[in-house]
Amino acid sequence: IKRTDMEDLFDMSYVDFDLQNLESTREWLYMTPDFIPKSEADSVIDKLKTFVASYPFFKNFKNDGYLASIDNHTGNILFIDNKVNFIDSMPPMRIWRIQSEAYSISRPATDLEVLVGKEYADAMFSKFEEVRNTKLDPKIRAYLQVVAALIQAPYMYVLKETEFAQKFWDFAKKRIQEIDQ
Repeated sequence: IKRTDMEDLFDMSYVDFDLQNLESTREWLYMTPDFIPKSEADSVIDKLKTFVASYPFFKNFKNDGYLASIDNHTGNILFIDNKVNFIDSMPPMRIWRIQSEAYSISRPATDLEVLVGKEYADAMFSKFEEVRNTKLDPKIRAYLQVVAALIQAPYMYVLKETEFAQKFWDFAKKRIQEIDQ
């Protein structure tokens, strides 16, 4: 429905799109300088940008693989009468309102991995691969999960959920090492 309102985003190459997306994530991280120092935020974002600019997945991505994205972290998902419902689903930044399919599953999967265990994220990604008949590159999974954790870390910190914020920040710093290899 909103595609015509965001045609400029849907027309961008994935490299250009994600480089802009990462700049918005950098600004998001800057919201909490007493938690995530600007130098650390810059270091993480710069590593991610280098990865995006050089990794073939991003260059080979077809624009028709974009989809409208909602703010589907686990805090916005409700199960009512055995049905999935979403609340507060509009992402706060315009550039976050479209994404790849794999990113959309990575948001709740990352929450599960950070908060309750890797096996839950593995199950989500496995089901995604089965349903979409695809195999997700492990480096792309790591990248998407780092980005998802970078959104959650300052968000949790602002909500005064400092223990959770630290878990997401630590997860992002650990997982980013997987794309450097």
